[in-house]
Amino acid sequence: MSSLDFKMFVEPKDSSGYENIKNCIGFINSKDYDSFRDLDKYEFIYDPEYYLDFDINFKIKGNIFYLEFDTCTSFEQEEVLEFLLSIGAGRIETEVFYSQVCEYGYYLNDEECDGYYDVEWRWLPEPHYIDITGMNVAVLGKITDSCCKAVENAEEYFNIVRVEHVNSDTNLVVTCGDVRK
Repeated sequence: MSSLDFKMFVEPKDSSGYENIKNCIGFINSKDYDSFRDLDKYEFIYDPEYYLDFDINFKIKGNIFYLEFDTCTSFEQEEVLEFLLSIGAGRIETEVFYSQVCEYGYYLNDEECDGYYDVEWRWLPEPHYIDITGMNVAVLGKITDSCCKAVENAEEYFNIVRVEHVNSDTNLVVTCGDVRK
């Protein structure tokens, strides 16, 4: 099963937005879906018991919320971003990792960006990539069609050599399948 891994920075518009965002996190983490529904006046999240069955890790620095969560549902990120704006978020910077295709997506408020470098971000850190050109890569785990395609693309694009087992020549180990934290 694929997952979406979220990293978000959320700045409230005002003190009411701050309280709403803080309460929203509490409702999701405590599985208090009735209180969440009361906050979701426009019903952006129509089945919170299903779509919000995860925990949000968060920090607050000043008035900026930093949120991290991942979900394995058919979650629509635009809906959660529209919801946060509706309860008082003034600015949202989001990075989403799509595990099924091993790609990142970036959003400013509820608008998808073409890439990280298309926006001047205030808080979202620059992505870190490693150069794997010419490395010996061991691929472990259950090989799925999407994982296999990603590995084949990496072999072609980065000129990597795929090895069957981890040994002293292995530079990088890649796991496929549902590897949970």
